[in-house]
Amino acid sequence: MAWMDLSLALRPILLPTYQLTLGVVGLIVSFGVSASLAKSYQLPERLSGLTGCMAFLMLAGFYIDGQEDVRYLGGAGLFTALIASLYSIEIVRLFIRLDGTSRCLKMCPS
Repeated sequence: MAWMDLSLALRPILLPTYQLTLGVVGLIVSFGVSASLAKSYQLPERLSGLTGCMAFLMLAGFYIDGQEDVRYLGGAGLFTALIASLYSIEIVRLFIRLDGTSRCLKMCPS
């Protein structure tokens, strides 16, 4: 019983810490996977990590029936984080390989 009383007393202190660290593990994974894949493709790591994070945030979905839902930022969204990270970096790599940026600049009037 002493353990239960202690845990209930510490809950207001420990629960927000848990929610702010392990609750965003999907976001951390999406950045890490994107940056690592970009490094292996010799692309900018931080920019690619942010691209993976943004792709994950677009897929995670924050509203269900008008209520905020952040459970997919944690462990429940790990699969989505992996898929979003891999897909976003492969799209960036495809555009760089097709040299789409220089074509766009040549077509734009000066």
